[in-house]
Amino acid sequence: MDYLEGGNLADYINKKNGRISLYEAVRIISYVFSALKDCHSIGLCHTDISPQNILLTENDIPVLIDFGSARQLVGVETRSLDIMITPGFSPLEQYISNGNIGPWTDVYSCGALLYYMITGNDLPPSIDRVYEMQSLEMPQINMLNIKIWNVILNACAIKIDDRIKSIAKFENELNDAIEVGNKKEKHKNSTNNWFSWIKNIFQGRVGVKP
Repeated sequence: MDYLEGGNLADYINKKNGRISLYEAVRIISYVFSALKDCHSIGLCHTDISPQNILLTENDIPVLIDFGSARQLVGVETRSLDIMITPGFSPLEQYISNGNIGPWTDVYSCGALLYYMITGNDLPPSIDRVYEMQSLEMPQINMLNIKIWNVILNACAIKIDDRIKSIAKFENELNDAIEVGNKKEKHKNSTNNWFSWIKNIFQGRVGVKP
C-alpha cells in the first residue's frame, strides 16, 4: 500500500469540535461502503472498522485501512483466527467464540461509525447493550429524521436476525431515507415561504396587482 498523507477520521472529527454534519458523514461512509462491497464480493469481511482505521488524504478522501484482521468466509462461518474487538464498533458476534461473522458484522460497525460521526460519541459496547438493555435515543441533529435514524438502528441491531444483512442494502436504505427527508424539507420550506408571502400581503409588505 502506498504511503498516505493525512490523519485518521478520529483526528479529523476532533478538529471539527467532536462531530460532523450528517451530509459530511454520509459522504465519508459512502467511500467506506464502496471499499467494503469490493471486499465482500471476494469473500472477505474487514471486521475492524473504526475511526482509527479510516485515513483521510490531504484532499479529505477517506481510505479504509488495516485489512490485517479481515476474515475469509467459509459458508456462514469464518476460519478460526483471532478476532479484533473495538468496543463501541464491534458487534456481539465478535465477542463470542466461533461467532457468526459475515457482511452483517461490517454493517454493524458502519452503523456505529455513522452514529459516532454525527453524535461525537461511541455506541455503548454491544455486549453492554445486551446485558443492560440499553436503548438509543434519537439525537436532535440538523437533517436527521426518523427514517434515517431507523436505518442506523437497524444497522446496529444486536441480533443478526434483526440487522441489515449487506452493505448494499444499508447504502440503499440510507439513501432512500435521505431522499425522503430532502423531499419533506423542500415541502416544508415551500409551505413556509407560502405562509410568509400571505402574511406579508396582509401586513402590506407585498404589492398585489388588481
